[in-house]
Amino acid sequence: MACRFINEGNRELISIEDTNFHWTPNFAGDPSKSNVGSTERNGALIIPEPEFAQILADKGVTVKYKSNDDIDNSMPSEDWDGDLKSPHFFAYIKANYGEDDWRNPKIYIVRNNHPRLLSEDELKELDINPSSIIRVNALLSPYSSDRFKNKTTLYIRTMYVEVNDETDPYYGRYDWDE
Repeated sequence: MACRFINEGNRELISIEDTNFHWTPNFAGDPSKSNVGSTERNGALIIPEPEFAQILADKGVTVKYKSNDDIDNSMPSEDWDGDLKSPHFFAYIKANYGEDDWRNPKIYIVRNNHPRLLSEDELKELDINPSSIIRVNALLSPYSSDRFKNKTTLYIRTMYVEVNDETDPYYGRYDWDE
């Protein structure tokens, strides 16, 4: 199952597996890469199951839809097939860092089956084209606030981003003991 809810005490977490980013994320928080000049560290995560996308929307998450073209606005009836050009739903996710280390997200980049925990400063390594990513697995913590018109924001709790280094012709030349 690619999408599900996980109960952790009094919190309901969201697990989305075997997915990708809708477009190149901005985990560096670079304001020049944001259409509103924001320094938020975020990405648009594809929600691979249409039914789950609807459940998230019902819970206040802003879920967007990408069709094949501007003419075809039909909603997908099947799970996302992994093709970035196929119709799919997506939602924004955020990486929020603070002074309390225990609350900071655990975000890993995975190369050759070796995960490496990224620091806040290293998150820019994930700002790559989604075609270079094999898959993303994310555990998200939803947060709702009356201040934001009952909208629910999805914060990254844990995320693994598996990178396809085969697109780099020189990667295989080196021994990567990460």
